[in-house]
Amino acid sequence: MDKSEDGFLLKNIMLKIFINLNGSNRKRNCSELVRKVGCTYSHGVKLLNKLEDIKLICFIKEGREKAVVLTQAGSDVGKCLIRIKDIVPHKSL
Repeated sequence: MDKSEDGFLLKNIMLKIFINLNGSNRKRNCSELVRKVGCTYSHGVKLLNKLEDIKLICFIKEGREKAVVLTQAGSDVGKCLIRIKDIVPHKSL
Protein backbone atom coordinates (compact mmCIF):
# COMPACT_ATOMS: atom_id res chain seq x y z
CA MET A 1 0.00 0.00 0.00
CA ASP A 2 1.23 3.48 -0.74
CA LYS A 3 0.90 6.58 1.47
CA SER A 4 -2.42 7.61 -0.08
CA GLU A 5 -4.00 4.38 1.17
CA ASP A 6 -2.83 4.63 4.79
CA GLY A 7 -5.77 4.12 7.10
CA PHE A 8 -8.22 3.07 4.42
CA LEU A 9 -9.40 0.20 6.65
CA LEU A 10 -10.74 2.69 9.20
CA LYS A 11 -13.05 4.43 6.76
CA ASN A 12 -16.76 4.15 7.55
CA ILE A 13 -17.59 2.04 4.47
CA MET A 14 -14.77 -0.40 5.22
CA LEU A 15 -16.04 -0.81 8.77
CA LYS A 16 -19.52 -1.52 7.41
CA ILE A 17 -18.10 -4.11 4.99
CA PHE A 18 -16.29 -5.91 7.82
CA ILE A 19 -19.33 -5.73 10.11
CA ASN A 20 -21.56 -7.21 7.41
CA LEU A 21 -19.10 -9.95 6.46
CA ASN A 22 -18.05 -10.77 10.02
CA GLY A 23 -21.60 -10.88 11.31
CA SER A 24 -22.61 -13.90 9.29
CA ASN A 25 -21.00 -17.18 8.39
CA ARG A 26 -22.63 -17.26 4.99
CA LYS A 27 -21.26 -16.01 1.71
CA ARG A 28 -22.44 -12.58 0.65
CA ASN A 29 -23.28 -11.66 -2.89
CA CYS A 30 -21.09 -8.77 -4.04
CA SER A 31 -23.94 -6.49 -5.11
CA GLU A 32 -25.98 -7.32 -1.99
CA LEU A 33 -23.04 -6.40 0.24
CA VAL A 34 -22.37 -3.13 -1.58
CA ARG A 35 -26.05 -2.19 -1.41
CA LYS A 36 -26.13 -2.99 2.32
CA VAL A 37 -23.13 -0.76 3.15
CA GLY A 38 -24.59 2.13 1.16
CA CYS A 39 -22.17 2.99 -1.60
CA THR A 40 -22.20 2.78 -5.36
CA TYR A 41 -21.47 -0.56 -6.98
CA SER A 42 -18.31 0.64 -8.73
CA HIS A 43 -16.87 2.19 -5.54
CA GLY A 44 -17.76 -0.91 -3.52
CA VAL A 45 -16.14 -3.27 -6.01
CA LYS A 46 -13.01 -1.08 -6.02
CA LEU A 47 -12.80 -1.34 -2.22
CA LEU A 48 -13.44 -5.08 -2.31
CA ASN A 49 -10.69 -5.51 -4.89
CA LYS A 50 -8.27 -3.69 -2.58
CA LEU A 51 -9.25 -6.05 0.23
CA GLU A 52 -8.70 -9.01 -2.06
CA ASP A 53 -5.27 -7.67 -3.05
CA ILE A 54 -4.16 -7.68 0.58
CA LYS A 55 -5.75 -11.11 1.11
CA LEU A 56 -8.46 -10.12 3.61
CA ILE A 57 -11.33 -11.37 1.44
CA CYS A 58 -11.69 -13.70 -1.49
CA PHE A 59 -14.25 -13.87 -4.27
CA ILE A 60 -15.94 -17.14 -5.08
CA LYS A 61 -17.54 -17.34 -8.51
CA GLU A 62 -20.96 -19.02 -8.34
CA GLY A 63 -22.42 -19.12 -11.81
CA ARG A 64 -23.00 -15.52 -12.86
CA GLU A 65 -22.63 -14.17 -9.34
CA LYS A 66 -19.59 -13.38 -7.21
CA ALA A 67 -19.73 -14.25 -3.54
CA VAL A 68 -17.50 -12.48 -1.01
CA VAL A 69 -16.04 -14.29 2.00
CA LEU A 70 -13.52 -13.25 4.61
CA THR A 71 -10.23 -15.11 4.77
CA GLN A 72 -8.93 -16.13 8.20
CA ALA A 73 -6.75 -13.00 8.26
CA GLY A 74 -9.76 -10.91 7.20
CA SER A 75 -11.85 -12.38 9.98
CA ASP A 76 -9.15 -11.51 12.53
CA VAL A 77 -8.80 -7.96 11.17
CA GLY A 78 -12.59 -7.57 11.12
CA LYS A 79 -12.90 -8.56 14.78
CA CYS A 80 -10.17 -6.08 15.72
CA LEU A 81 -11.77 -3.25 13.70
CA ILE A 82 -15.13 -3.92 15.30
CA ARG A 83 -13.54 -3.79 18.77
CA ILE A 84 -11.78 -0.52 17.88
CA LYS A 85 -15.07 0.92 16.63
CA ASP A 86 -16.74 -0.02 19.92
CA ILE A 87 -13.96 1.54 22.02
CA VAL A 88 -13.19 4.74 20.11
CA PRO A 89 -15.92 7.36 19.66
CA HIS A 90 -17.17 7.52 16.05
CA LYS A 91 -16.08 11.15 15.52
CA SER A 92 -12.45 10.22 16.27
CA LEU A 93 -12.24 7.78 13.37
